[in-house]
Amino acid sequence: MFSASLIGLFGTALVLTASAFAQPAKKPAPRATKASPAASAAVAPEVALAPGQLEAASRVLTGPVACEFGQTVQVTAIDGRPGHFRLVFGKLSYTLVAQETTTGAVRLEDRKAGVVWLQIPAKSMLLNVRVGQRMIDSCMHEQQRFAVAPANSSLGIEEAPVEPAPAVPTVPTVPTVPTVPTVPTVPTVPTVPADAPALPDPEPVLPPAPL
Repeated sequence: MFSASLIGLFGTALVLTASAFAQPAKKPAPRATKASPAASAAVAPEVALAPGQLEAASRVLTGPVACEFGQTVQVTAIDGRPGHFRLVFGKLSYTLVAQETTTGAVRLEDRKAGVVWLQIPAKSMLLNVRVGQRMIDSCMHEQQRFAVAPANSSLGIEEAPVEPAPAVPTVPTVPTVPTVPTVPTVPTVPTVPADAPALPDPEPVLPPAPL
């Protein structure tokens, strides 16, 4: 009886083992990988620019730009992407695209961030167009310092050149008239008073008698 029970337990163990091997093995769950910041950052797509935008991009002053309160803005052209620029201001960084303007000013815009870099002859400034506020003002590139005269206003409006006054023709001098010599004065004849006695007529002198 003891041997029968042992055989029954052994058979049950074999059945359980066989059923365990018959089930498919579970695949291990894939480990979640953390994406790198460079891969997760969205890359701004390249925008096809119009000829007017490319012309405006050719007038962008790149390099360090000194601004008010001792601050600096760095403008750099992006390689392989004409008309696209990288602007760094402190810890802020923007990808700007050149835009056409009717005033001749240079306008770089990051529409996603609502930021505009405006460059006029006298200075440059960084604007937040969403709130209508200047982020930094009075920025002067080295070329702007040499191109703008000190007498011009801070708005970049050049003064009209002053035309010289027309020369006044000289009046010819009148020749001097020679002086007329003075006529010598004639001595005046003394006047005879009216009550003066009349002088007797002189007697006639007779010629001598012939001999």
